[in-house]
Order: sequence, then structure tokens, then C-alpha cells
Amino acid sequence: MRLPPDARVMFRFLLAGLFNTVAALAVYWTALACGAPIWAASAASISLGILVSFQSHSRYVFGRKVKFVRYAGVWIGIYAINLVGLYRLDIEVGKYAAAIVLLPVNVLVSFALFRLFVFRTPGTRHRDGSSPRG
Repeated sequence: MRLPPDARVMFRFLLAGLFNTVAALAVYWTALACGAPIWAASAASISLGILVSFQSHSRYVFGRKVKFVRYAGVWIGIYAINLVGLYRLDIEVGKYAAAIVLLPVNVLVSFALFRLFVFRTPGTRHRDGSSPRG
């Protein structure tokens, strides 16, 4: 049985994300252990995420080339969302565990943002260039 196209993309996204997550968590935790504030540790982690995952997302996961600036822009949005969660959860579970607690949220948010703003499926257009939806 073959998976539907969206399920295959999500599976590849999760697989590529596993590698990215392990590397990013290592950078985040190492930065924290060296005394970096949460925002700096998260920035270092996200920077690595951008560099490591750009090629895997564009080639392996979504199968198309995209502009790096748009890709990095989405990562900046993910960083902002993640940073709010890290500071909020630091109070509840601590800054190390907060990164783990946020993983499911980050996966869903990042997949949705990449799908909507970076790797969106080209829509059908009328000959005059207008969208069939109005």
C-alpha cells in the first residue's frame, strides 16, 4: 500500500527533521551549559537548523528548489514562536526540558508554515492569470 502524497511528504519531513532536531538540540543544550541565555542558545540552534535543513527540505522532502531568503524568513518566524514557548515553559519545566516539550508544536507549526509559504503547491490558474477561486 502506497502512502498518499501528503503523507509521504510528512514522513520525509519527519525523517529529515529527526536529524535536524538532534543537531539543533545538541547546539541549544551546549550553549545553555556554557551560560548562554535562552534567546542566544535558541538563535544558535535555529541558525544551524537553517543551514542543515535547507537542502534536505528542498530536495528530499518537498522536491523543489526555493529561494533561500523565503526559507530563512519562515525559520525566523519559527524562532519567534519557539522563543515565546521556551520562555513560558522555562517557568514550568526548565529551559532544557522546554525544548523537548515544544517539539510536537514545532513540528506541526514548521510543517504548516513551510507548506504554506515556501513549498506551496502551485495552484491552477485561468488563462488570464486569475485564480479559479475568485
